[in-house]
Amino acid sequence: MNRISNNKFEKKISENMLNYYDLLHGGEAFKIMDSTAGYISREFVNGKTVTKAAKEVVYHNSSYLGETIISQGEIIKVGRTSMEVYVENRIKERDNILITSGTFVMVSVDNNFKPKEIRKTSKIN
Repeated sequence: MNRISNNKFEKKISENMLNYYDLLHGGEAFKIMDSTAGYISREFVNGKTVTKAAKEVVYHNSSYLGETIISQGEIIKVGRTSMEVYVENRIKERDNILITSGTFVMVSVDNNFKPKEIRKTSKIN
């Protein structure tokens, strides 16, 4: 990610991120959302997290070389060892049009990557 502020990330679309139609590759959009969910979940638990699942990933609109993706998310559910983070990618230059969205299940883990209970003192922002 290029710039980070308040769970909002910006990334400029470069040539190596394009598919053979010269559009942002769906896998690249997914990777940006997964990274955003990872950052938000790590901050929330003040420790390590890993992605367990992605659900309801939707590709709403295309995006192009040189545009700036704004990726941001929020924790929408917290369980014993996992949480759900809803993430959206938008395009800055086109009035923040939504290009992708999805919900990521993130699991809090210890140093051995075993599930770790989320402390009750953690709060959703």
